Amino acid sequence: ISIALENRPATTVGVVRSVVRADEPIAVEGEWQQAQGPLLVSLVREGTPVVSRVARVDERGHFGTTLTVPAGVYGACTVRAVEMGWDPRTGVPSTRRDQVSVFVRPEPLLLTLQGLGRYRPGDTARLGVEVKNKHGAPQKDVGLALSVVDERVLALSTPEADLVTVIHALETQKAGVGQTAG
Repeated sequence: ISIALENRPATTVGVVRSVVRADEPIAVEGEWQQAQGPLLVSLVREGTPVVSRVARVDERGHFGTTLTVPAGVYGACTVRAVEMGWDPRTGVPSTRRDQVSVFVRPEPLLLTLQGLGRYRPGDTARLGVEVKNKHGAPQKDVGLALSVVDERVLALSTPEADLVTVIHALETQKAGVGQTAG
């Protein structure tokens, strides 16, 4: 079996930090050889672009821009760069694009729980929950999850990394950079 691949100049899109706080900008930089036009660089959440900026590619093929995370956007996101140009010989629009993942940490919330403790089978547990934003005001539309665990079952399972451990590992990793030849 023979597969012919179109010979295209390389593209590289990267972020300076792969995990950012919701209130800090995302610094995007990369290389885009033989660009046919500027790049549209977007922050994408669940398939929807939430903020975009035009980035110019310099004569050496380098570009950089900063994306400001809109209020309320957090979680796993994608930084996508799309070339906005065309081949001057054929008039065909460019289809070159590249992307890299980024995790936007939500703004911190103050959570107060009342009534936590150990309960025996048949006991009634009364829990109080209060959630405030970083300014101390009550936070609306907050989703909470409650997990009831029998510690005997936990003792039988293999320990796995929790979300805090995974996020810390991502923060200490070097910023993610994707290399694409097409």
